[in-house]
Amino acid sequence: TRSPQNGTIVINGNAIRTYSSVVSLRFTAEELVGGDTGVTAYYIKESPARPSASDSNWVSITPTASCDITKTHTITSNVNSGSSVNIYIWFKDVRGNISASVNDSILVSSPHIVEGVTASPRGGRNVITWYESVGASSYNIYWDTSENVTLSSNRISGYPSPYNHTDRTNGITYYYIVTAENAFGETTASSEVSATPQPDNVAPTVSDLLPSANAINVEVTTNISFKADDVGWGVDLNTLNVTVEGNSAI
Repeated sequence: TRSPQNGTIVINGNAIRTYSSVVSLRFTAEELVGGDTGVTAYYIKESPARPSASDSNWVSITPTASCDITKTHTITSNVNSGSSVNIYIWFKDVRGNISASVNDSILVSSPHIVEGVTASPRGGRNVITWYESVGASSYNIYWDTSENVTLSSNRISGYPSPYNHTDRTNGITYYYIVTAENAFGETTASSEVSATPQPDNVAPTVSDLLPSANAINVEVTTNISFKADDVGWGVDLNTLNVTVEGNSAI
């Protein structure tokens, strides 16, 4: 008897790294002449330990002389950014003959550091914005009312840019840093920014324009004349005079 031969596996189209725990696998194998009725199953894992023919994690396929399969795989190894993950695959025929393993590896990486962070003051709030980070699945905002914010400071997670930091006190300065995160880790902090909420601008009323509450008298006079022309009557507004008596800022 002969086991399946010529197995291959490629992760993410031969990419060097991944920022996601979900990767794409393409793998192939064939049953050579003299084999036992074709390839009938495959087995994928992140360890080189050979599985037994009776292991429950074999994935069955329609028996075939050769297979070419593409599927997704979720990385389960507990690895940190900068580490490599090896993925192994075996093939089996109907008689339970198991091929030699084939494997491929890929480097896992945390996102790029967050750039372009800004903080803009509004009434009772600050608006925090940043550029999208390559490889990020989520973002963290750290803040405090004193400089030199760290990853141990107050944390806000799970929001995209822009973020409205509400319920802030007008006149108090708030300091911020932003990080990006994915399945393989969190970036170092962005540059620190700050903003001080201020009351929103309110349109002034007439009383706001007066230096005192004293009453004022306003007299408006105008000179109007009427004239006739070829098309009918018309009106000329010659002058408009406004006289203000009393205390006024007008």
